[in-house]
Amino acid sequence: MIITSGLRSEDEQANLIKAGKSNAKKSKHLIGMAADILDPENKLDEWLEQNAKVLEEIGLWVERKDSTPGWTHLQCCPPNSGNRFFKP
Repeated sequence: MIITSGLRSEDEQANLIKAGKSNAKKSKHLIGMAADILDPENKLDEWLEQNAKVLEEIGLWVERKDSTPGWTHLQCCPPNSGNRFFKP
């Protein structure tokens, strides 16, 4: 697996927002509670969908794959919706 993004500074997040690559002003990346993993063929996303119980057991939440083509966003704290698979 290749982690493409982990902990980010506020400047890095602001640059991503400015470039249109993020809209999360309070990204979990800012507090070290999220990581993005390269997933060009969506194999990780597919595995995660098939193993949602594992995510629940280990305390991970995932952005829905239609929001993250080519990569997977995982975080170790629930989103505002509380959904295991969520829209950012």
